[in-house]
Amino acid sequence: MVYFDPQRYQSFLFEEREKLTQRAHELKLKIGQEEGAAQSWSRPAQKAMEQDLEVVLAQLEGVERKIREFESLAKKTRTPQGKVSLGSVITVRADGREEVFMIAETGDPQFGILSAHSPVGQALMGKARGARVKVSASGAASEWEILKVETIGN
Repeated sequence: MVYFDPQRYQSFLFEEREKLTQRAHELKLKIGQEEGAAQSWSRPAQKAMEQDLEVVLAQLEGVERKIREFESLAKKTRTPQGKVSLGSVITVRADGREEVFMIAETGDPQFGILSAHSPVGQALMGKARGARVKVSASGAASEWEILKVETIGN
């Protein structure tokens, strides 16, 4: 069962940001120490650390973007006209099971977050409680019934 839990997702994002910030700091220190050291590091080793730093900084920016998006969606006070939109937390019945998802700009399936731009997200956008939506995920088509539409800010 998929279940979107705002507190769990927020905790994950903050922990991930902390880990990446620490890793970036460590790499910056190593690179800085290397530049001042007399041939203690080879040029390929320095280049590898610089590339690692670029990757970590890109990952950190991605996490920061997700935090900003999550905080922005959490400030919404209501879903327009009770329809699925960005920031909606929806309960659906899919294949006989109830599942809870959040709709956001970028998806994170392990946390029950669907991208509004994905085929499933697009099928759900603008729909209201009671609507039946045909979705195709991982090559399999099924019908979902929207049981509840709410926002995380409520």
